[in-house]
Amino acid sequence: PGLRPQHILGVRLVASVTNASLEGDEKNSERVELVDPKSIQGGEHQCHAETPASCTLLAQCAIPPLLFGQCASQVQMTGGTDVPMAPSIDYLTHVFAPN
Repeated sequence: PGLRPQHILGVRLVASVTNASLEGDEKNSERVELVDPKSIQGGEHQCHAETPASCTLLAQCAIPPLLFGQCASQVQMTGGTDVPMAPSIDYLTHVFAPN
């Protein structure tokens, strides 16, 4: 139970995007808190997995807050696109964010 490395990357990405700090962002944590989020930070963000994390899971974390940013954003990430127990790249492109 608790947070796995890819979940930690996701909440840290959201914290970066929202200019917030985090509490509980550690492996196996069962509680995480986004502390004092501020305005959406547009621009460039990076998220690089050291484990076989799912880029699609990370994208699902980043896209919703970035939609409310005041400027264009770019997120550079490394990881998998078809990872077991995670949304596939096809799900992301055809369901989550269709054209």
